[in-house]
Amino acid sequence: TVLLSAPITGTTPIDGTPGSYATTEPGQNVYLSFTATAGQNLGFALSDIVTPNTTSSLYLRVRDASDNVVAYKYCYASSNGCQLNLPNLAGGTYKVVMSPPSDGDQTMQFTTTLSADVTDSLALNTAKAMSLTHRGQNARLSFNGTAGQQGLVLQVSGQSTLPANGNVYYTVYAPDGSQVSSLVVTGSGSGTLNLPALPADGTYTVFVDPYYGEMASATVLLSAPITGTTPIDGTP
Repeated sequence: TVLLSAPITGTTPIDGTPGSYATTEPGQNVYLSFTATAGQNLGFALSDIVTPNTTSSLYLRVRDASDNVVAYKYCYASSNGCQLNLPNLAGGTYKVVMSPPSDGDQTMQFTTTLSADVTDSLALNTAKAMSLTHRGQNARLSFNGTAGQQGLVLQVSGQSTLPANGNVYYTVYAPDGSQVSSLVVTGSGSGTLNLPALPADGTYTVFVDPYYGEMASATVLLSAPITGTTPIDGTP
């Protein structure tokens, strides 16, 4: 028996209504397109994944206008979702391709969400409430630093994720994009990250990334040390 099936096609809006898709023929793919502006930072997520009669993964990838793969991931129904980070995109039209597992029924169903990263700033010693309300959404929290600056502490408290017990990564990047340090906070936990001496002057970014694309909220605080001098044999 030979079957030639056409893919399910459509568009996925940025920060729009999530889409629901289900294939009906073995081996059938789903193709979705979106248009990005130059420099845009996006997150794409699959949730509510069902792959009948198999524990194998479906295959998710994103291709640019030249059909080059810019990101990919193997997604499992048992993980309650998956996501791809799409940073600093070139302007143009992109195609998201989902292929079913090669065993079981070779069909799949899922919900798709495409979101722009949340951007905000962190002022020293001022708590910031952060909320990621879409599956696959990330946050970029910026602060200014100077070369050699020491004693900065990043504190995360009151975190919650949906689905529950998700791992959220808080990674600090230097102005040149190099990684400074990172912290993982699980579920409704909290965490503290002591930053090393900063390597350069400029704008630093705390990139907040739920590992499986969970929705998440937390309070983030970047604190600076209290400094001063203590005189020898002087006034206490």
